[in-house]
Amino acid sequence: MSADGNKKSLLNIVPVCTFGIIASINGLSFSWKLACVRWHIPNSLLAYVDGFSLLLFLALTLFFLYQFAQHPQVFRAALKDPLSPHYFVIFPITILFLSTIFWPAYPAVTIVLWSLGTFLIAAFIWNIAIQWLCYRCIFEKMTPSYVLPITVALDVPITGYYLPVIVIKAICTVFLFIGLLFALILMIQLFLSLLKKDDKRDLRNAIITFSALSALVFMAYDSYIHIDSRFSQALFFLGAGLLLALSLYTLNIKHKPSFSFSFWGLSSPLIIVTVSALKFANRGSDYGRWLMAMGLLSIGTLIIGVVLIRITFNIFKRLNYKHV
Repeated sequence: MSADGNKKSLLNIVPVCTFGIIASINGLSFSWKLACVRWHIPNSLLAYVDGFSLLLFLALTLFFLYQFAQHPQVFRAALKDPLSPHYFVIFPITILFLSTIFWPAYPAVTIVLWSLGTFLIAAFIWNIAIQWLCYRCIFEKMTPSYVLPITVALDVPITGYYLPVIVIKAICTVFLFIGLLFALILMIQLFLSLLKKDDKRDLRNAIITFSALSALVFMAYDSYIHIDSRFSQALFFLGAGLLLALSLYTLNIKHKPSFSFSFWGLSSPLIIVTVSALKFANRGSDYGRWLMAMGLLSIGTLIIGVVLIRITFNIFKRLNYKHV
């Protein structure tokens, strides 16, 4: 294999969606911070976790900038594909979550990073809206990647409502309603696709989508109203219940799940529901909420640790294979 071929293969070995593990680590760190505040536990160790995720983000960013400089045609071709851009949005999502680790020590840095992530997400939503109008294939199949248009809209108020800037709160409200609109469109299309097909993969994808979506809507709505309402409780229990159904479904799979399914199909909704569980528990004082939240947090920490190890192992394994 030529040297140029080896360079191009790095984009397949380390895909853009690898940024997703950083967002998961930040979600876990945020959840542990809430738990530490509740149980009066020192959280100095979490500063090292945040530092690790920041260094990992910088390393991946430099890697992809180098790959873009070497092979710009590869990225341009991917951006023109109606399916690939869904994975590129994980980059601005990661920026949004990284902005939270600087609050409240460095508010200026937090606002700058949040603004950058929000701007990139706004550009993505505009791009994806055009695709929804131009490519009917997006309405024909529903996979976990199609939850990303909703995720990018709802993550803005989740990470921005706590910032004490009136303009930011207004922007968060706009993104909240955009996210709810996209959620309604996706739910209707998902139900229609399930009625047309009898495929276990469609059922799995539906559970993944609704589990993550209901948890995201709960967190965005909770950040908006700042109170413990019946509607927010229903959203949370819907997400937690669907996550339980997804876990039971995964355990009943006779064949060994693929690595991509284990990451996108279980760890991502688990972290989203875990963060929502900590926010839900933080709204009440009963131990039942905190027991459930700490259980999810423990399981989520274990799974993300395993996923991170497996990602690292697979990357080095493929790199060694390419150089043989």
